[in-house]
Amino acid sequence: SAPSAVMHSTGLGVGSSVYDNYLVDAAVPGNLKAAGVGMVRYPGGSYADIFHWQTTSITTGQGGYIAANTGFVNWITKDVIAAGASAIITVNYGSNPAGTGGADPSEAAGWVNYANLTKGYGVKYWEIGNEVYGNGYYDGSGWECDLHYNSTSGREGQYALSPAAYGSNVNLFVSAMKAVDPTIKVGAVLTTYGYWPDASWGVEPDWNANVLQQCGTNIDFVILHYYPDGGSGYGGTNIIAKTSEIPAIVSATRSLINTYCGSNASNVEIAVTEANGDTFSNSYPAESLFAADLYCSWMENGAVNMDWQELHHSPPSTFLVSASNGGPHRPWYGALMSSLLARSGDAFVSATSDNPQVRVH
Repeated sequence: SAPSAVMHSTGLGVGSSVYDNYLVDAAVPGNLKAAGVGMVRYPGGSYADIFHWQTTSITTGQGGYIAANTGFVNWITKDVIAAGASAIITVNYGSNPAGTGGADPSEAAGWVNYANLTKGYGVKYWEIGNEVYGNGYYDGSGWECDLHYNSTSGREGQYALSPAAYGSNVNLFVSAMKAVDPTIKVGAVLTTYGYWPDASWGVEPDWNANVLQQCGTNIDFVILHYYPDGGSGYGGTNIIAKTSEIPAIVSATRSLINTYCGSNASNVEIAVTEANGDTFSNSYPAESLFAADLYCSWMENGAVNMDWQELHHSPPSTFLVSASNGGPHRPWYGALMSSLLARSGDAFVSATSDNPQVRVH
């Protein structure tokens, strides 16, 4: 009588990447469908901020590798549509094709136009950039390409890389993209509560608050990434227990949304577009259980999507074995267990166990 959340059709997801030589192998869609995967992400993590969809190419001056046959149309037809799933697209925020500045919102709007008006694919979810907070604003270096300030020096504290600048630019992307298709949902990048550079680390200015102050009334979802630290760096032997922190993460995120998104707050969803156990070793068959617990924990706390990172990767975190005839790997079984527990539209209700070694959903 008191459901906490529902399993969305987009709930069980997986990330995919244009550098994946096995991205569109014939075995992929069948394996995705069998596990109940309802969402596939493209073009892949930090590559999104150096990737140009029209030419399936990398920004001039940026290093990267794009595998054969991994262009947008090939991917969405051979993986997503063939699996009966939906797509979530991360548009390039960080760089223009020439490598002389940040991305132009018109490039993202053109992608929306091509995907939904020209081709009729009906892509609903669109992210503005990947982990933009990793652009060097807080530490001077970082890992995310962001050429809104086009220099490798003096990046720390540079306003063009700031959360306020990102949030302001998100508004430009939302306006341009929704002018093409007003039915789409557009999301902004936040950092995960308790993980750097969340405000709990004492960084100034606070990324999440400053982003949402600028664009909170215009966005449709916020984006979190979750790589839990189980001790001795990411992964670690205590990682199995980390899902217990998810309710607090969601509560803190909801509080931010309620504070800064005004009358739009009730419409703003939470999508976890990257997550995994990161450093599980091959001696950890428990990764299947961890994946199932991870999916269900995010779903029962109200997330509309969680994407395991990633489809094909170096073991052990890979969703499918990295081979042309590769079958399921441990996280695939976690998704399968989750899909058997909760079909699309099923409601989660409260459940507890007095045994700390038993996770219940």
